[in-house]
Amino acid sequence: MNSDFLAIAVVGGLALAVGFSAARLIARRITKPLAAVNEAAGRIAAGDLGHRAPESGPTEVVALAATINAMASDVAARIDQARADQRTRDLVLAALDEGVVLIDERGGIHYANPAAIRMLGRMAGDFPLAEKRGAKDPFIPPVLRRLVGQAFEAGSVREQELEIGQRARTVLATALPAGGEGLVLLVLRDVTEARKVDAIRRDFVAAASHELKTPVASIQAAAETLSHALHEDPEAAGRFVANLQRDSERLSRIVMDLLDLSRLESERPTFESVRLDLLAREEVERVGERTREAGLAVEVAADPVTVRGSRKDLSLVFSNLLDNAVRYTRSGGTIRVQVSGDNGDAKVTVSDTGIGIPARELPRIFERFYRVDRARARETGGTGLGLAIVKHVAEQHGGNIEATSELGKGSTFVMRLPSRAT
Repeated sequence: MNSDFLAIAVVGGLALAVGFSAARLIARRITKPLAAVNEAAGRIAAGDLGHRAPESGPTEVVALAATINAMASDVAARIDQARADQRTRDLVLAALDEGVVLIDERGGIHYANPAAIRMLGRMAGDFPLAEKRGAKDPFIPPVLRRLVGQAFEAGSVREQELEIGQRARTVLATALPAGGEGLVLLVLRDVTEARKVDAIRRDFVAAASHELKTPVASIQAAAETLSHALHEDPEAAGRFVANLQRDSERLSRIVMDLLDLSRLESERPTFESVRLDLLAREEVERVGERTREAGLAVEVAADPVTVRGSRKDLSLVFSNLLDNAVRYTRSGGTIRVQVSGDNGDAKVTVSDTGIGIPARELPRIFERFYRVDRARARETGGTGLGLAIVKHVAEQHGGNIEATSELGKGSTFVMRLPSRAT
């Protein structure tokens, strides 16, 4: 009996040892791959998305490793796509002229494109603000913070025109809530030039209306008086007819100059090769009768010079400069026209021995409707647009024009244009 018990004990012990050894072996086959999968999962979770779990061991472990690897590949692909989308977004927003700022209700910057950085006066190297995200930004003016706060509180779009930046630019700011995280999208559009153009347009319309009103009123008054004078005072009727003719001619010149200026500003001219020396002689010949009647001498010194430009518009330059010289030079005076090459440029000089221009007036003579002596300009038929047209043509041709003058001794206008060989 004891021997049987001993035998059973021995067999049981051997079975237990074999079972334990088998269990250890099985556990090792399972835990080692699991440990490798666990390590790989840890590296992937830490950001090493290129690492992969070994797909070896029992079927269940292999399936787990394959799932983790597939998830890592999917996450890496999604991150790559997100980065590509962000680069595309940044490229698009960087190309915008409008400033775009993502800001919270406290004034903390979350994003700003280059245009916004320029408008707000921040140095380009100060962005992005990832490490300071959400912090109150001193470069956001209080007026913009208030606008952002109003948009956030109202939950709707708010808009305001204001001046910001170190150079005092006029900006149209639009703030609109962005999502439900307390963020507001601030769009800044620089309207400085647009407002200047609006102001110029208003001034131009006002000045044109004033200039047109004078000859129109004069024509109307002369016509009404003439209707009575034809029967009551035939001799006076002749004087009113002369006044009518003079004012109608002045009105016609103003309208023609307005049309020329409008065409220059709205149409793109067709350029061709133009001989400035020949054009100068043609325009001098055109005013020949006027200069003879006015008792003026005209001297021309024109070297062969060719430019790329609009023949019609360059004719306006010579026409207006010559008309200006004739108008303000007394009898016995001299007008000189020179065309020459000058360090690769074409140089056109029109000078006179006329009454001259005060130094304080020189900076403004190229403005529309600006006249040094309004009474004399109206007397001589000036429209106040000639020099504005000259400046516009010069700049349209890539050149410039300058004027110098001395009271009682005359004025000199010098236009320089890029020269082109024939």
